[in-house]
Amino acid sequence: MGSTILQTPAWLMRGVITYNAKLGTLRLDGGRLSFRETGAEAAVFDVALADIDDVKFPAYNFGSVVRIDARANRYRLAFLASERRFKWSGARMRDVRPARRWGKQWKAALVQGRAAASRPPGG
Repeated sequence: MGSTILQTPAWLMRGVITYNAKLGTLRLDGGRLSFRETGAEAAVFDVALADIDDVKFPAYNFGSVVRIDARANRYRLAFLASERRFKWSGARMRDVRPARRWGKQWKAALVQGRAAASRPPGG
């Protein structure tokens, strides 16, 4: 399994109307993807890449949001902060460039990691 380590800030979005996003750290290490809210002892999720069913980076979010379906759970994470509870209207323009950069890094790492996780041993 790959030893890719990637770790960035991310905001876990909860709900559809009010995102009520929680800041934390998204981490890929040793074939596992996890998210831990800032100040929390336990991870919100910690899944093997092989257990991830689907990953989407919606075009309308310009690569700054990822949706991960894993083990019958859906997680939506943003790499762009918002100062408001509704939508992303509180985001600052200076935050867009790093958010898009992190999104590209995550997309590449998840594609590569999931491909490695799906290969049979020795294949």
